[in-house]
Amino acid sequence: MFNIHTFPGLHCVRSNRFAFAAATGVVHQPGKMYNPLWIYGPSGTGKTALLRSMAAQLSDNHLQIISTDAEGLVHDLIYAIQTGTTEDFRAHYLRADVLFVDHLDYLRDKSFTQQTLGDLFAESAQLGHQVVLSSTRPAAELRNLHDLILARCEWFLRADIQLPDFADQMTLLSLMAQDLGLTLTTKMSAQIITFAKSPSQLRSCLSHLSARAALLSEDQAELADALERLLMGGNPA
Repeated sequence: MFNIHTFPGLHCVRSNRFAFAAATGVVHQPGKMYNPLWIYGPSGTGKTALLRSMAAQLSDNHLQIISTDAEGLVHDLIYAIQTGTTEDFRAHYLRADVLFVDHLDYLRDKSFTQQTLGDLFAESAQLGHQVVLSSTRPAAELRNLHDLILARCEWFLRADIQLPDFADQMTLLSLMAQDLGLTLTTKMSAQIITFAKSPSQLRSCLSHLSARAALLSEDQAELADALERLLMGGNPA
């Protein structure tokens, strides 16, 4: 089912293939399978970028989409409780054909809120609306939320994105460099791979070099020097 061109600008490798395949299924048939879809994995692995790309693809289908993060959702819930408008809160989010909620880690240690939002997500999925969630922590660590969705939603799917291994890092580096029109020497590639620990750090290094090439017309030797200075700074992001 997975089509590498489903999410332009993102690259599928072994470490994210399962999440990409599940996301592709959702884009092709929102609300029909993998619902809710919960994507989790370490910071910098591209979860937010994948959710944004999914939203962009689904918006072409004239669906009503709400994209938010857990903190924003909690603030809306608190305001609704304080103003006696909880039914309006529920109606607003249940109207969405597709609901994206990023950074669910904010709900950790908020048991009551997990229960309340879990009810909302489960009801939305049961109405045939697609729910897509993401977190850094494994879904099971947000136990109240996880267990409620698991009990009520037959098609609930958890999909992890792992940090890429060396082979995946090399593949991503090559593809990202091609996207930016950069030609890297073997030494430059090795330096970046040694330093960058996640896809976001890879992209940050390459974006820095691409900007220098575009703005300063630096050649490859000058870019190699710039890369060494960047990496000596200790943080490519």
